[in-house]
Amino acid sequence: MTEGRIRYARVGDAAIAYRVLGEQGPYLAIVLGGAPGLLVAEHPVTRDFVERMSRFARPVVFDVQGSGRSDPLPPGVNASVEHQVEELISVLTAAEIERTYLWGTDTGGAVAVATAVKRPDLVAGLVLANTCARVLRDDDYPWGLEPAIIDRVLQDRHDRQIRMALDWIAPSVAGDPKVRELWMSYEEQRASPAQAAALDRLAETLDVRVLLPHVGAPTLVMHTSGDSLLPIEHGRYLAEHIPNARFVEVPGRDHIVLWESADAFYDEFEAFITGTRPSNEVERVLSAVLFVDLVASTERARQFGDRRWRSLLDEYERMCADQIERFRGRLVKYTGDGVLATFAASSDAIRSATALVGEVGQLGVDVRAGIHVGDIERRGDDVGGTAVNMASRVMESAKRGEVLVTAAAHDAAAGAGIRFSKAGPYELKGLAGTHLLYPAE
Repeated sequence: MTEGRIRYARVGDAAIAYRVLGEQGPYLAIVLGGAPGLLVAEHPVTRDFVERMSRFARPVVFDVQGSGRSDPLPPGVNASVEHQVEELISVLTAAEIERTYLWGTDTGGAVAVATAVKRPDLVAGLVLANTCARVLRDDDYPWGLEPAIIDRVLQDRHDRQIRMALDWIAPSVAGDPKVRELWMSYEEQRASPAQAAALDRLAETLDVRVLLPHVGAPTLVMHTSGDSLLPIEHGRYLAEHIPNARFVEVPGRDHIVLWESADAFYDEFEAFITGTRPSNEVERVLSAVLFVDLVASTERARQFGDRRWRSLLDEYERMCADQIERFRGRLVKYTGDGVLATFAASSDAIRSATALVGEVGQLGVDVRAGIHVGDIERRGDDVGGTAVNMASRVMESAKRGEVLVTAAAHDAAAGAGIRFSKAGPYELKGLAGTHLLYPAE
């Protein structure tokens, strides 16, 4: 993903930070409500969301007033749909974008709808994902939330009760300590407590029901079937009241589109934007799979500060790319603060990993790595299958600065001159039984 420099648009006296990313395809403005788009495009827990979109479009991300790098909201002033519409229009005008698709999720969906009605000349198409026309319950809107529920959700979030907040928005990963750690880091950078409260109170006044019949842009509405925060009736209501909208029900429970059902959302979205559905043909190939992960990244990020940490991550990713290429591997993707790569030979994967451990250590941080050999499923540029899952679990069992390999990877590297420490039995998360793993020296 090509990262454009940070620029600023103006709404009255307020400066609104934005970036235009990607290299080709139609423009795509990502409208997230109270979430700062620049942080979403940079943070390890959310970055893949924007990177995947940049494969077929040019994302436009911006920090709404009160969040991230934009100016704060004045004291006593809460966010509103009307004001965020003005912010989005000002960003598109400053970037000289005459036509764009809009992706609206959470409270950002209402902002996207209102923008499409106010400035139909700007909007090529509208994608609404796990969003709503109104949040609160009403006599003719019985699936809305009670005010007490909104208060509870926002209080959990503002008190940094991350496990409980994730229970509301992403139950599929709420029990994962690493995800909780990363999400805490994201929340700490999102906005100050007072500004976050002013942004989140938008949910109490949001209501764009009267605008829905006036949307003229092609519209795709997607909603998770068991959405843990906004029931699927919200999505159905949007699709029924926007002329000619298409509705897609996506299996899952998560409200935010990052983990559980992300692939289904992206596939439908890409087909809507490009007119071509991503290929689902699967190719099975025997490969050595390498996972690399930064150790204690959240704590180190706090120590280094945002700017220095971002610079360190850039250098870390460059080192990973260089060492993987050096040993004839293929860098599949960055996974937040980690890397996934495949190799034709187990020995190449092991040498690449041990070289990375030494080189990255010079940056003042440590990595760990896990390697397994087995059949992988290649689907487009991505890979999957049990071999990939095994390598990930092995990496999670590795110690700081350790390269840990399975018996299959150990045996495949026989005769290559690589030395290993004594093997030991390990229990791997989500995998039955014990597994013999070898630390590479």
